[in-house]
Amino acid sequence: MRQEALLEAAATALDLIRTGKIAARGSLGPLLTVQSYQPVYEGDRPGAAGRSHTAGQEAMNQLWAQAQREVEEWFDAARIDEAAARRIFGILTWFSRTREAYDRERDFMIGQGIPAAFLPDPEPGRFVSSASSSRTCP
Repeated sequence: MRQEALLEAAATALDLIRTGKIAARGSLGPLLTVQSYQPVYEGDRPGAAGRSHTAGQEAMNQLWAQAQREVEEWFDAARIDEAAARRIFGILTWFSRTREAYDRERDFMIGQGIPAAFLPDPEPGRFVSSASSSRTCP
């Protein structure tokens, strides 16, 4: 019976707010009132948006091509410079939590033409079995 009375009181309060006889207060009060119309930006006309999208896509394609060239230059350097190879390998294996993940990155770099001799083995104790460690980063 108490729950029924509480629900009846809540329904009455909502009805009074809806009709404007009482004001909804508090930080959530505006959620209980009907909001006035707020215009929304209709967007660009299709012709202008199409041109804008095409220009944006072209710029994105140019940036992507530049990024690909720079990565290829990075790997070209790593094929002949052991220090460069170790830097790249360090970045790729920074979050490797298992020996398998570490070896996957090593195999990837070897597949890119980087000499295996340039790539170090992991430091002793880097990988601990997951059952005995709660470590989240290397």
